[in-house]
Amino acid sequence: MTHYKDADQILGFAFGEVLPDQGCILTDIFVRTPRGQGQLEGKRSGLIVHQDVLQDILAAKQPMLEAMTEMGADRDVLAPARIELPAWDQGPTLRSTGGAVYLCQSFGITEVVPEFGAVAAVIDVTLLGGPKAESHKNDYLIPRHVLLTLLADIPKVLAKIGKGGGAAAVH
Repeated sequence: MTHYKDADQILGFAFGEVLPDQGCILTDIFVRTPRGQGQLEGKRSGLIVHQDVLQDILAAKQPMLEAMTEMGADRDVLAPARIELPAWDQGPTLRSTGGAVYLCQSFGITEVVPEFGAVAAVIDVTLLGGPKAESHKNDYLIPRHVLLTLLADIPKVLAKIGKGGGAAAVH
């Protein structure tokens, strides 16, 4: 097993309020985190994701899926979420975050992890509005089925941002 066996797993995404002046959308990320002998599932709310981040993920779709197939990561290995996941467009609002929002500085797919049927990702966020800007960088596994759902949802999210006043364009 790789060093990813104890990594947090992304279970899904929900996109909410559009911040049209910035071309961004508020996002919830649902995760499974190893805790002792068990696992805890929940959400990380209030992530501000810029449309450019989503466009970059979408632009890498074909080579990423081809690499997963070539490396044998084209099957689901990790268990699906036990918690109920909302629809793609049922994410947070500024009000629901209580003002605790994080700016997504980067979201990068770093490698294919065939033994988990997943890709590894690094997400770098900075807390906004606090006494000081706190940054956090975490490694995640994104299972194949979650990645496929995200890739299918991104065009809808970009269209939602575009309707909200941002200049979103689908590649």
